[in-house]
Amino acid sequence: MRKPPFSQFGEFKKIFDRINHEEGLRQQLIPYFISSHPGCKEEDMAELAVITKRLDFHLEQVQDFTPTPMTVATEAWYTGFHPYTLEPVFSAKTQREKLVQTRRAQEHHKRTAPDRTDGFDRQAIRETIKIRYFQETHSNCMKRFLLLCLSLLPIGATGLLAQSECLPQNYSIIFGGGVSLPHVEGNRNDFFSKNGNRVGYDLMTEGRYYITPLFAAGLQYDYLRMARLPDKAHLHCIRPNITYRPLWSNGNQGLFLSFGIGYMNYQERTYKRGERNGHLFHKGYCGITFAAGYEFRISRKLSGMIRCDFLTADWFANPDARLYNTDGYDDGVDHSWFKNNITFFNLGFALQFGR
Repeated sequence: MRKPPFSQFGEFKKIFDRINHEEGLRQQLIPYFISSHPGCKEEDMAELAVITKRLDFHLEQVQDFTPTPMTVATEAWYTGFHPYTLEPVFSAKTQREKLVQTRRAQEHHKRTAPDRTDGFDRQAIRETIKIRYFQETHSNCMKRFLLLCLSLLPIGATGLLAQSECLPQNYSIIFGGGVSLPHVEGNRNDFFSKNGNRVGYDLMTEGRYYITPLFAAGLQYDYLRMARLPDKAHLHCIRPNITYRPLWSNGNQGLFLSFGIGYMNYQERTYKRGERNGHLFHKGYCGITFAAGYEFRISRKLSGMIRCDFLTADWFANPDARLYNTDGYDDGVDHSWFKNNITFFNLGFALQFGR
């Protein structure tokens, strides 16, 4: 754009504020910023949000770049190359790319722009953008996945309503819910630090394919939610599992034990006094799950189960691990070889349709 360094704008604002203060004036300085300019990327607009927030600006309007004939910027925008150096130049051209740049410049208005006073870390800003983009796309994908599951459940359940006189032994679909009891320690985040181990609820669905009447392989999804308004937290957990299920009473009753390893996606939003949008925390874990329960036949089309599930994550090797206390008494320290910081205990009821 052939403009002077941005530092001169900061110096000009200092002079402007000083004269306002000395003369008792209440005049405003309204800057003119352009987004989607050739060579401007998403992290550049995020950096602008950081700088303007420190300068106490509230950008409600940002001008989107408009190509103008007979300018170097328009030539770079149209060709994709700098006319003097012939180096490739990125230009935001799609509606989404332009909207994202405008949103990054206005993020401070949503109280989500980072508040830095010790210089700017462009790499940190870039990583923040990647995390937020993942959160947005992941949230949309999860919503679509849930809608798809809900729409397919009636179809799948109808197809699996077999005229069976025992519990399913070929394949089945299970869905249910219950209460969720969290136990989080060690790396407590904002939600659990403020609200303790808050009781929530659990919704689950599972599909099983029985290799034999005793063993099954399957896929399970759980959605957990805890809230103490306005603070709220939720967890998505999806994993493959294996199940062992002995039967008795001519196959009408049984107990099951299952084990699975999968992905846990945890998100929370907490609020402080006076905040409108709160603070968003998001993290993914590799989770290890255990389940046990009792199955019983209700009718030839339906069976039920009382189940308890353990969802665990954030495992680590215990630095205090040892086989036993050498001094012969309990010193009050956990000496197990492995420990974990996150555990959810879910207790509930489920319905099973199968063949």
